Amino acid sequence: SATYIGYKVDGIAGAISATCAVCIPSFVIIYLISLFFRQFMELKYVTYAFHGIQACVVYLILSAAVKLWKSMEKNWFHVCILTAVSIVMLVCSLWTVEISALYYIIVCGIIGIAVYGLSQMRHHMSKQKGEKEK
Repeated sequence: SATYIGYKVDGIAGAISATCAVCIPSFVIIYLISLFFRQFMELKYVTYAFHGIQACVVYLILSAAVKLWKSMEKNWFHVCILTAVSIVMLVCSLWTVEISALYYIIVCGIIGIAVYGLSQMRHHMSKQKGEKEK
């Protein structure tokens, strides 16, 4: 939401500024927590709590995915993307491949930018084709 509002207020610079303003405080807090995380996780009850939280996180992610599936337009592209993501998640889970979440974020960002660029190119080409026909 911050990125979108920043973009509407001040274009690309606004989107970048708003995104940084939202992300940097969380990043700093998480970084500070990570400095003490190992000692914190050695506490028995904290470890139990995190195991319980993991189950809740899985449920929350699955319920969000179901809501998105119900609300999204069901075209071939969306179904292909959903299928590919599901397969990759399943393979990584079954073979316990551990990939940093940072890589997921970077790859998904690159894919999102590429998909957006392709849709803009297609929209631009269809607009030009419509103008030529007139």
